[in-house]
This record gives sequence, C-alpha cells and structure tokens, in this order.
Amino acid sequence: FGRIDILVNCAGGASSRVFSRTEEFKDMDIDVIDWGIDVNFKGPIYFARAVIGAMIEQKGGVIINYSSRVNILITLRTYPPLFLELSSGISV
Repeated sequence: FGRIDILVNCAGGASSRVFSRTEEFKDMDIDVIDWGIDVNFKGPIYFARAVIGAMIEQKGGVIINYSSRVNILITLRTYPPLFLELSSGISV
C-alpha cells in the first residue's frame, strides 16, 4: 500500500465473553490472565511498535488507541476481573 497513515487499535476482549469464564480473580487460571494481558495490553503496544518506524520515516501518522469506557463507569464487582485494569492501561 505504500504508506501507513493511521493505526486504530480497537481489538480487545473479556475472558467472560471469550471463554465463558466467570470466576473471581483469585480463582482465575494463569493462562486466562496471560490471555487478557496479551490481547488487551500487549496487543495495542505491539501493533503501535510495528507501524511507528514507517510513520517516523514518512514524517507523519496517527495512532489511536480505543479502550472500553467501562474502566471509568463500572466497578470491579460488575465487570470481569482484569478487563478494567488492562483497558485502563491503554486509556492513559
């Protein structure tokens, strides 16, 4: 395509939806925790890293990170463990 002018990071997910897991954080399998970190936190970082070199070379580009608003609106008791924490990490 030649140029990378924009990257929109908007992928993410909660283990309760993807794996139908509803246990509390203290009971979560470490593989589910790792999946959440990989998808919701590392994913946007890796994609940004993949395109930023081209954007610097072409002297321009935009990276937009979308995350969930639930990290602001909903308490931990009403949303799956880890989802709030990880989407908050991308929101800053």
